[in-house]
Amino acid sequence: MRRASVLLLVVAAACSKSPAAGQKAENSPAQASAKPSPPAPLKKWDEFTFGMSFDDAITAARGVEWDAESFQKCRNEIPVKGCSLSANPKRSYRPSFAGMELMPTLDFNEDGKLTDLRIGRIYKAGVTAAQCEAMHGRLLDKLTSMFGQRSYEPKGADKAAVVRKSPGGNTYHRSKSVSPVMVAGIEDFRVATDGGKISLLTTFTAGSEYTDPECFIDIYVDGPKSLRRAPIDFPDGNESKTDAGE
Repeated sequence: MRRASVLLLVVAAACSKSPAAGQKAENSPAQASAKPSPPAPLKKWDEFTFGMSFDDAITAARGVEWDAESFQKCRNEIPVKGCSLSANPKRSYRPSFAGMELMPTLDFNEDGKLTDLRIGRIYKAGVTAAQCEAMHGRLLDKLTSMFGQRSYEPKGADKAAVVRKSPGGNTYHRSKSVSPVMVAGIEDFRVATDGGKISLLTTFTAGSEYTDPECFIDIYVDGPKSLRRAPIDFPDGNESKTDAGE
């Protein structure tokens, strides 16, 4: 009988400690330091799929007419070093993105495969710094709704940046100066396992008596690192000091 009583006391003590032990395990340093895993690679943006050929890319987007000079330059430069192909904003149409009609610029490697792209536009016509910053805020809200929160790492002068809030309540950073230049810090979204990511950068220049104010809106969509342009491999002894990193 005595042994049975002792056994019951041991079982009861173990049961009373179980919740605390479980809670301790949940609050362990390993559990607290666990970070969400990076997202899967982004395979495409709109009609453009990373790795698609130059010929497929130029016909993929309805309403886009490519800049003639950029098109010819790409044809000549792709086998040598890859190229960037720009849309002609005056002769193209794109559905609005957060209320803005942003035009694509496509990057290709030496094999003529799509590696990265940028959608953006330069706004003039008397644009002000406040209007430029407001557009940045709308794009920030749109991208946040699509991809969730982003990362921002201030560098250099950006460490003294002004903290603002977008119309949707998302915070962002921009440089203090708006004359002659205002830069909204780069915001990175969806940094994937293969190195791909989406970045937002907005720059405003105040202009002068000879130039108009300009608002540069850019969303960079980086494809996988495996598709990026390869570094130029020079024959032994023939590389320049600049290319050799000296």
